[in-house]
Amino acid sequence: MSLLSPIVAIFSKIWDCGAVRAVYICELKENLDSLKSEMRKLKGERDEVKRKVNEAHEKQMKPRERVETWLQMVDEIELEVEPVIEKASQRISTMCLGGCCPMNCCSSYKIGKRVAEKLTVVNKLITYGNFIEVADPLALAKVEEMPCRPTVGMDSLLENVWKCLTEEDEVGIIGVHGMEGIGKTTLLKKINNKFLGTGHDFDLVIWIEVSKESNVRKVQKSIGERLGLKLSQDESHDGVRARVIFNVLSKKRFVLLLDDICDPVDFEDVGIPRPNRTNKSKVVITTRSQDVSLRMLAQKNFKAECLSWNEAWDLFQMIVGKETLNSHHQIPELAVRVALECQGLPLAVDTIARTMAGKKAPHEWNDALNNLVRESTSTQCAVHLPATLLTIETVIRPNEIGIDPTLPTTVGAGPSYDLVLPTAGHR
Repeated sequence: MSLLSPIVAIFSKIWDCGAVRAVYICELKENLDSLKSEMRKLKGERDEVKRKVNEAHEKQMKPRERVETWLQMVDEIELEVEPVIEKASQRISTMCLGGCCPMNCCSSYKIGKRVAEKLTVVNKLITYGNFIEVADPLALAKVEEMPCRPTVGMDSLLENVWKCLTEEDEVGIIGVHGMEGIGKTTLLKKINNKFLGTGHDFDLVIWIEVSKESNVRKVQKSIGERLGLKLSQDESHDGVRARVIFNVLSKKRFVLLLDDICDPVDFEDVGIPRPNRTNKSKVVITTRSQDVSLRMLAQKNFKAECLSWNEAWDLFQMIVGKETLNSHHQIPELAVRVALECQGLPLAVDTIARTMAGKKAPHEWNDALNNLVRESTSTQCAVHLPATLLTIETVIRPNEIGIDPTLPTTVGAGPSYDLVLPTAGHR
């Protein structure tokens, strides 16, 4: 009896092994049909999940890592299953007796086992792919940095507006008005960027360019994009969009910077919660007309002024550069005249100075000056210089840019450079 036991055990294992192999072979066709069916089902679920992920991307949402991993696994198993199905189909065509009598038992076993294994993996992926949510909202950046050119002469106005934003709870709406080109947009960008490097208690800073062509829907679209919302652009859905925006902003302490407003913006129509002492949110608007600020019920109004002559000249020199100013003895005098034609408008100073940077031939400066004189029709922002300052020397501070003090700098000393400085009465 003791001698037979090991033999019985060996034959039992052989029988079990053979039985398992027989199952793989006999169930090959059934498992193959199931694999094809389940693979179609898995692909359908994969396509649906991809559709939801694409929708999430459009809504500025981030797909969950588990979802992305699952999609990758489905793509991989699809590549693995295709050759298995092809080989199994070929093997079945060579079998007889209902698929239980293969021509090559060993090969049929391997294929049958592989089909069964892939079927198990596919079934698990189908189970795992039952996602309730496929993505999460992206964490909104509190502040998005805005490109901003160097400026001068804005420090006082910037600090006044900043004080209203950070220290005066009773001031919810701040208005800044001034003529076109005075630097209102630059001011708003500097305020936006100041939040990046300064501690504050706001949840979100939003910068929106309104402009003359904007309407309620366009303003809503700009705000919605900043909030990561996918808003309907149907003209009849203004109220729906307003409620969506309001629901998001009412849960945050925000700063809304509305640039270049031509006509009053109705906060309720757009969906902007009106700032007050309770929510402590703030709105800053820039406009050319003080009337717009008043109609929007701004509690504080500031006027953006033209640059003083010294500020305008400092900015002009900074942009043009000393190398250009020192490149020819006639250029400093011409540069002063060109800068004066900018009339203290920061945008004009910046644009013209950038144009003249690198221009080292006097005729280029003469051409620019003649063009500016022809095009200049407004004196409402002319810089103020005392009437007693009748020499270019007092204006351009020659020692700062290396002008030869022996050169004639008195007004009218040169044959073709008769500079007429603004008198005290011109503003």
